Amino acid sequence: MNTPLLALALLLAQPPDARGWSVSVSVTVSVRRANPAPAPAPAVAAGKCHVVVIEETAEATARRGVYLAHRDLAGYVRGKGWRVRVADKDAVDATGRTPADLAPYVARAKGRVPYVLVVAEEGRLLHEGSLPATPAELLAVLRRIGG
Repeated sequence: MNTPLLALALLLAQPPDARGWSVSVSVTVSVRRANPAPAPAPAVAAGKCHVVVIEETAEATARRGVYLAHRDLAGYVRGKGWRVRVADKDAVDATGRTPADLAPYVARAKGRVPYVLVVAEEGRLLHEGSLPATPAELLAVLRRIGG
């Protein structure tokens, strides 16, 4: 119990003074133990997914080649029937705007390229974050999502 609160309670619980009034104090203290919820397991995609990579194309040429040439990563994505889309963070359509289908992903990646998002076929976001440093690390992320 808080010491100042205890002192106040004791003071107020003294017998009535010469004026004839008395004070009654009731203090209830409840203590709860914090039980943080366990971290949710990664969502597992039952169907097909889209792997969207937002990058700065001018800086990605050599790095992209390493990912595209990785046999296990390519085989996993192909075997799942997933689609991969790589887009520049500054991509625009004929009207000079970010294409509508890319806009939400480009907005989420703003200032954090290269960035990868894994989206279920119905549009539910399953994973987002910085593109892993190696194709093997990206493959591990995709396997956690797709089984």
